[in-house]
Amino acid sequence: MQLLSEKPSTVTEGLFVDMPSVSMILPFNPKMNSKTLINEAIQRAVQKVTSALNGRYSGIMVELVLEKLNAVLSGLNYSTHKSSLAIYISPVFEKVLYLDLPVTESVSVSNHFEIRDIINSKAKPDRVMVLVVTAMESRIYLVQANKFTCIVSNPAGSKDDCARIRSIDNSLDILLPAYAVPLFVAGSREQCPVMMKHSRHSSEVLDYLRTSSENINLDELGHLMLPILSDPDQLEQKEIRKCLAEAQQRKQLTTGIENIAKNGGGCQGSLLLVEKDYVHPGTQNKCSTAMPVHAGPFSNIRDSVDDVIEKILLNGGDVAFVDAGQLPGKEHIALIQHVH
Repeated sequence: MQLLSEKPSTVTEGLFVDMPSVSMILPFNPKMNSKTLINEAIQRAVQKVTSALNGRYSGIMVELVLEKLNAVLSGLNYSTHKSSLAIYISPVFEKVLYLDLPVTESVSVSNHFEIRDIINSKAKPDRVMVLVVTAMESRIYLVQANKFTCIVSNPAGSKDDCARIRSIDNSLDILLPAYAVPLFVAGSREQCPVMMKHSRHSSEVLDYLRTSSENINLDELGHLMLPILSDPDQLEQKEIRKCLAEAQQRKQLTTGIENIAKNGGGCQGSLLLVEKDYVHPGTQNKCSTAMPVHAGPFSNIRDSVDDVIEKILLNGGDVAFVDAGQLPGKEHIALIQHVH
């Protein structure tokens, strides 16, 4: 079900040249967080908005926008399971989006909206799982902020490779869906190929980290993980490349704005990849990439790509930006139908 509130304006565009456009992208999740804590965070964001408005716009314009903002905030849906929300307010436009996307707070006051600000506000991956495999034992760590917490430690129990890996897989069966974080495997040159060959979770491994010996201590593990943990953007891009390669292999990839628009906005679990700064103005006919009727300079939708981004997000999917040229042969945009 799409939870969307939108009120386009009937005011003509020529009435305002430099109107205040307020964007608030906030963590929400009222089923997991108390209403009091949510409201406190929202009020802090409102204070930032008020300060920015007073510093740039006239009193009447500020009063109008704040009045509309307070009206929207008083009507927020605290019964939703959505984890975040995006609020867009101007004198002639208002919209509230309830999203499944984890975000960090972002507050903006300018003269236009950007649906893409939501993607730039996504919470970066800050946890990973590391499986350490040796001939004698296996250990699984949850890693966050350079802190390694061992959550599973088992002796090998058998010299048979298949039996050893089967025992590891039984633990991963439970841990991977429970934590939903990227998985790395650390092991010697002998052990990593064993995991690749025999594990039913080998396709979920983001990368294999070769160690210099069978005896892997936390210092060596921390050294191996340091480049990964210190660059969350690279970690995200590594995940994207893996998802893209798997989708191509499974033939679950739709490319090009026209084909994706025909898809109707994907579904829950889908991932839209867009090259940064890619825009598509749409056509003037009634085809799938016709310019959305709700697009315009006072809307958060500026073109057909923005329209697809919003539909993906409202349908429970995810969106990620990649650098220009990273989607060769895919017309700058690709939709992965199901991300495992």
